[in-house]
Amino acid sequence: MKILVTGGTGLIGKKLISKLNQNPNNKISILSRSKIKNYKFKQFYWNPKFNEIDEKSLIGIDCIIHLAGENIFNLWTKKRKKIIYESRINSLDLIYNRLKKLKIKPKILISSSAIGWYGTNSDDIERSENMPNSNDFLGNLCYDWESSADKFKNFNAKVYKVRTGIVLSSDSFMFRFLKLLSYFYLLSPVAKGNQYFPWIHICDLVNIYNYILCNDIDPGPYNAVSPNISTNKKFITEFTNSVNRKIIMPNIPQFLINLLFGDMSKMLTTGLKISSKKIINKGFNFEFKNLKIAINDLNNN
Repeated sequence: MKILVTGGTGLIGKKLISKLNQNPNNKISILSRSKIKNYKFKQFYWNPKFNEIDEKSLIGIDCIIHLAGENIFNLWTKKRKKIIYESRINSLDLIYNRLKKLKIKPKILISSSAIGWYGTNSDDIERSENMPNSNDFLGNLCYDWESSADKFKNFNAKVYKVRTGIVLSSDSFMFRFLKLLSYFYLLSPVAKGNQYFPWIHICDLVNIYNYILCNDIDPGPYNAVSPNISTNKKFITEFTNSVNRKIIMPNIPQFLINLLFGDMSKMLTTGLKISSKKIINKGFNFEFKNLKIAINDLNNN
């Protein structure tokens, strides 16, 4: 299968490409804004900001995996929101329009999305894939993101949207930062700490993409979160225990988080109960269901 990956040099992309490469029948290429030296996979130039893409990248393509998108964990200024939006939606629209122009019809599109679809609230309602998007920045972003993906149905492609939770990876800035805070006994729960923390180990996320690609499951959205949702307090407790530290600082007050992060603070002070039953019912088995085991695995590898 000929697979084209956007965001292939990012946190998830690198891990996913390594997984896909284990199948000798997969021919993998990536879209990149700059040439990477000594890179083992084929690279093609694109720059969605200027509506530029090497059309040779699309010739004979079977599957597109869309992971491109600017980091959302930043101050949500008006300019930043525009960058977050365009890096996800405009980039996918660029690919769609060029495929349409070239009359190329891929068989599969797997697009990243986010549990931000369900908004930034805190309650005990279990969110499943058939629920509507929330009418806020993240909810509307995810709606437009998935709508761009759904255009690929015009090619009779199977379209999958992976609504991703908080990805736990030892290579992420978040994980390294939390470890640093833990060493100096500065890590503590956020706000009340009872908000849900819908997490997923990066290996399980990569395996979901690979499972979708290798199995003929129904197209549509799939929540990518651990079946055992934690709370913020439990996550922080397990994290500090994993590095042989304790929580000695009081919870970080919500007003301080709001002051420091503005609109984006809702991602830290709220959390939803997200269901992963749909992907499980399709036969997928999570390797890391237990938060303690997941954190220990990442801290020890």
